[in-house]
Amino acid sequence: MKDFHQFRAQINERMDRHSGASGHSDGQTDSGSDRKNQDKDFDNMMDHNDGDEAKAYRDLVGLYGYKEKIAMKTMMRNNPDIKRIDSRSGKVTYK
Repeated sequence: MKDFHQFRAQINERMDRHSGASGHSDGQTDSGSDRKNQDKDFDNMMDHNDGDEAKAYRDLVGLYGYKEKIAMKTMMRNNPDIKRIDSRSGKVTYK
């Protein structure tokens, strides 16, 4: 797991919408370059939440400000065993 301060710095950078920081997806678009950054965000959330995909989904939507559909696509792209995700609870259903 990442050092707490390093993780906190990443969250602060993502939450500061007006910093002009480049290289990070805002979770609002689904372009090719954004997908790479969304995958990094998902990997970080999976590490932080010890592999709990429901918590990772809620963090992508709540902390990172992702649209629900983009967060779902990101998770399904990274784990092809996922059949669907409940947008309210974040419950993951597998194939």
